[in-house]
Amino acid sequence: MAELDRRDFVKLGAATAAGAGALVSCSGGAKESAPPTASTYEAEVPDTLDLAERAGLSVNSLTGAVDLQQNCETYQCLHFDTNPPHFTHNTGGPCLPKAIHVLPLMRKMSGSTLHADYDGRMVDALLSDIDENGLWWLRYAGRPSREGFPNYGEDVYWPFPHARLMVALMAWHEFDKNPKWLKVGRHLAGGLQKVAQQNEQRAWFTNNKPTFLVRAAMAEEYEDLVAMGEGQKPTGKGGSGPAAEEPDKINFQVIGNPLRALSLWADLSGDEEALELARKTARFMLKPAMWGSSDGPTMIAGPEHAHWEGHFHTRTTGVMGMVDYAIVANDYVAKQFVRHFYEYTRNTGIGRIGFFPAVLGPLEKIQQGNRRAYGGSAQVCETCSIGDMVYIACRLSQAGIGDYWDDVDQYVRNHLVESQLLRRDLIEEVIETAVEHTLNPEIESGERVVERGLGGFASVSDPTMLHAWWTMCCNANAPVGLYEAWNSIVQYSQGLAQVNLLLNRASAWVDIDSYLPYEGKVGFKIKTAKKLSVRIPTWADKRAVRCQVNRKSILPAWSGNYVLIDRLQPGDAVTLTFPMVETTEYHTAPTYEIRYTCHFKGNTLVDISPRPDKFAWKLMASDDGAKIPVRRGYPLYLREFYKGDKAPMKKISRYVHPV
Repeated sequence: MAELDRRDFVKLGAATAAGAGALVSCSGGAKESAPPTASTYEAEVPDTLDLAERAGLSVNSLTGAVDLQQNCETYQCLHFDTNPPHFTHNTGGPCLPKAIHVLPLMRKMSGSTLHADYDGRMVDALLSDIDENGLWWLRYAGRPSREGFPNYGEDVYWPFPHARLMVALMAWHEFDKNPKWLKVGRHLAGGLQKVAQQNEQRAWFTNNKPTFLVRAAMAEEYEDLVAMGEGQKPTGKGGSGPAAEEPDKINFQVIGNPLRALSLWADLSGDEEALELARKTARFMLKPAMWGSSDGPTMIAGPEHAHWEGHFHTRTTGVMGMVDYAIVANDYVAKQFVRHFYEYTRNTGIGRIGFFPAVLGPLEKIQQGNRRAYGGSAQVCETCSIGDMVYIACRLSQAGIGDYWDDVDQYVRNHLVESQLLRRDLIEEVIETAVEHTLNPEIESGERVVERGLGGFASVSDPTMLHAWWTMCCNANAPVGLYEAWNSIVQYSQGLAQVNLLLNRASAWVDIDSYLPYEGKVGFKIKTAKKLSVRIPTWADKRAVRCQVNRKSILPAWSGNYVLIDRLQPGDAVTLTFPMVETTEYHTAPTYEIRYTCHFKGNTLVDISPRPDKFAWKLMASDDGAKIPVRRGYPLYLREFYKGDKAPMKKISRYVHPV
């Protein structure tokens, strides 16, 4: 791998290799349904960005975060910014479904069987906390990491991790076709129906204790009082039905995750009640009060066009639910609204490389707040936001709501993959200068943290530097974008393989060998596809595109940005070439007050300047409640090798998942 240090992955390579060949299934999966056979084979390919390889490394981090002593739950945070480095459970809980959601996606991409024996235990640990009403609870007993945390003190129910668990089980069903996951999913869908508060037009979810349980407790108390000859029948507002009092707005994460789960569940199962609840929830999300106002052109009605301000990931994770609903329900109004949201939001930060600010708002206000809280005016990027934007752009493009494949390509090739912590030497340099830390063995671990954490996605970054720390929110949300991009590289229907992104990919229909950004060259090895439709990126000169089939030049047809090649046979080799385009561009991240000079080859950033020698913030506040001085950053875009004009080659085992 040209962009990685092989020595860091000698041990990981054997476990994550696509040639492992064995499928992974959760507990019960292998007994209930035998998985079909995977395909693995040796190939010589360009040594360029391979998302399947990155997925295998992500498996290392996801399973490395498992605490075998704590019911196979994953740690909430990993800190390379302390000495010694450590994992911690502190404040953990809501992110637990995220790890089991992306694990089957990463295994599907890579074929990795690393720690496959953890899978069933990780899933079962969460399923054991589902009650008879179909609600997934954050249990308090036996979790010392939740003691003293203000959101706990007793068992807690929140609809957004409940919904993410539903999405996770659907991902497992897609991975191994085990009907068990649909049974549990149906139970959880029924739980969302019970906790939804609604009126005739709209529905919403809150983090309050489920109303129907409160009413049941009140009714039980009333019956006890009546039996003693005292008390009056309790009354109260809220709950399901026309009498529910509608709030002005709800946190986007709290309402958007159930919207996503209900929409995907309705699409998978045909559940009309779930789809109707999704419609009412989408109507709530579309309310102008949910969007408020933002600094923007005063001649635009911002709330009608999804202009917004606030926390980036909270907003985008909600809109992920909206885009899934819009597609499943074929809701034109919702489609247009999400398109407006995406096109407005991609203009923030440095969208050209996928660097998005963690918070949007008035520039001076954001800078002043950051100076007070973190000792620096800049607004860093949260990696989960990049994964969210990739997901939204892919889903909109797949549905024909827009053509955002160039956006996806530049987000993925740059800040998404750069946010993956891969180099042991750079991590160890951070640890050497980090603040001293005393482990709390009740909720923390310092065991083999570097080895277990390699392949994880850091939580925050500057345009040129990472802070070497992650929360499971980012470490499990960034891979969602990784998967969606990989899944979008090639899509197949009725003999036609449509290639949207010129990235390496093995599939049952065609294998893609990308020489970008070294050379403007992409090879296609035909398997079952009879026709190819290949999107040429916007930066390339369409007039200079050349095509060969089995080394014979042909003149292909065009449809928009897609080259069309038909009459293909198994074993055919198709090659597309075009001149690489190099540009020097200038991009400003306003809160940094820096104008960056960026050198691109195609959509790949190969160099950026200036490169400050310190991270923008002096203090980092992490999701586990810690506030840690920032001593040293993890540098990004060390890509001198990409300046060459000949792609190196390598031999790998390619993996194709059977489902």
